[in-house]
Amino acid sequence: MEKQDLICGVEKKLVEDFLLLLKNRYRALDEATYLLESETGMSNIINIMNVRDIISHLVTMLECSSKEERKQQIILAEEHLRRAIGETYEVSLNTIGSKTNEIYKYYKRYILPIQNRYSILKEFPDDIKIRSELEEIKALRLEGRRRKASNIWDDKFEEGIKAFVEAFEKLNSLKTKLENACETYYKLKNDLFLKKTLYLSIILAIISLIIAILFLLK
Repeated sequence: MEKQDLICGVEKKLVEDFLLLLKNRYRALDEATYLLESETGMSNIINIMNVRDIISHLVTMLECSSKEERKQQIILAEEHLRRAIGETYEVSLNTIGSKTNEIYKYYKRYILPIQNRYSILKEFPDDIKIRSELEEIKALRLEGRRRKASNIWDDKFEEGIKAFVEAFEKLNSLKTKLENACETYYKLKNDLFLKKTLYLSIILAIISLIIAILFLLK
């Protein structure tokens, strides 16, 4: 019988397959984590749990006696990687989505009603444009969810991740536009307040001057 190459008592091929899984797939998880942490400031608890499970499957593979069970650990580890990546992008989208909705509510209440009165506000999107962008983002998000459900790491899964990334980028871009509009509105409101205060001060000064003149003419 031909002697098998073993690593820690496990077939070398299986150990290589597990390591290649990490080498070829883990970077995608890293990118998802970076996006979440850099754009939302959140710690990726989901990934910590999934990475723990991946390591657990590696240890189980090294410990179990059945070859079929060892192969199964690689399949399960890949499933945790897929789940971690998909869930991370969803958390990122949910977080940015919540912030965007709050800003959008303010935008609709204060900016849209006066947008056409001031040229400085006309450069920002109107409600029709915003709703159109939100529908596009929603479609990408649903596409990502649908393809995320793939049971294997295939082209469909990769396309799902791309859909999530594109949805996040579009949503983040919309959020930035709305934030810039709000900052412009704050400045406009302050400028208008200062102008009104200045005009009122001038009017009061003129009235005081008239009263003084009338008093002196008596």
